[in-house]
Amino acid sequence: MDATVSNDTARRFETVSFDDEDLILVDIDDRVTGYDNKLNAHMGGGKLHRAFSVFLFDGPDWVLLQRRAPGKPLWPGYWANSCCRHDNVRPLRYAPHAERLAEVLIVFR
Repeated sequence: MDATVSNDTARRFETVSFDDEDLILVDIDDRVTGYDNKLNAHMGGGKLHRAFSVFLFDGPDWVLLQRRAPGKPLWPGYWANSCCRHDNVRPLRYAPHAERLAEVLIVFR
């Protein structure tokens, strides 16, 4: 199976995450304490904020992982979950995990 993606196909996918997007800051009990942009929330020791990870399994033996881009400020080049997302203040079309999957994953059959 050829899993390469053409430049034309890659251009169809817009950037889905920006450093200046506002994240929801929370306390340890998930109560909203404020908002800050993504870059600030991850600087230094970080600020507690809403986020989630998705792991896609194909039966008991396979999991789809992503390798983080080398230019990422956090954990560049590391292997990670299938995808992840921060809850933020913009309205969502779907449940956040479903929306994120639709934004970032291309699954080949």
